[in-house]
Amino acid sequence: MCDTTAPDIGVIDVNGHGFPAWRGGPMLDADLLGRRHVLDRIRAFHRDLGERWRPAPLLAELGAHWRTFRGWDRARSS
Repeated sequence: MCDTTAPDIGVIDVNGHGFPAWRGGPMLDADLLGRRHVLDRIRAFHRDLGERWRPAPLLAELGAHWRTFRGWDRARSS
């Protein structure tokens, strides 16, 4: 298991990939939008646009259990 956290990914995406800083990073944005919503949208992209949009297993797990990335970070650091 890697030691990368949701805030780490947010910093990378805001500073390196141009994600809007005012949204707090993609992981926080997903937590605020709701993982189920994000997962449903990615599944629709996967269905319509192909394999490149296959949902990541972690996102599918979080979407199924209504957990947040922050909660997942806390659980694995305990």
